Amino acid sequence: MVGLSFKACTVVNASGGAQAVLVAQNANELHLWRMQKGRVVFESQLGGDVWCAASNLESGFTRGLLRAHRSGW
Repeated sequence: MVGLSFKACTVVNASGGAQAVLVAQNANELHLWRMQKGRVVFESQLGGDVWCAASNLESGFTRGLLRAHRSGW
């Protein structure tokens, strides 16, 4: 996929809680990407996952895909 990049990372809060995040970036100047609803599982995170809502990823946009919010975060 030309111009579409993904990066997996871990975000840690001040209390030491960690969450897997998938970052999607559309660096293509001409194309709009349609992101489908789905789930990404990080095997290295011992079952950590993120849920992706269906959305458009316009040229130049970056989106973070996060796990559903839980209290304490």
